[in-house]
Amino acid sequence: MSKEKKITICENHNKCEVPLISTFAFNGAESWCPFCGGTSGMFGGKTVESTPELEQRLIKYKEESKEFLGA
Repeated sequence: MSKEKKITICENHNKCEVPLISTFAFNGAESWCPFCGGTSGMFGGKTVESTPELEQRLIKYKEESKEFLGA
């Protein structure tokens, strides 16, 4: 039995899948979209099958927003 890896993306974008960054900064804003700045709760966003491209984007977005999210 193979387990497919899942990733959560922002629901605000129709043409581009933007992985959400888990922040757990505030109640109701546990995830943050680095593209539009939208936030969602723990069960927000859209869960899709992970791809290498989405995984790489998530790593890139986390690195680029590290200073901002660490404030």
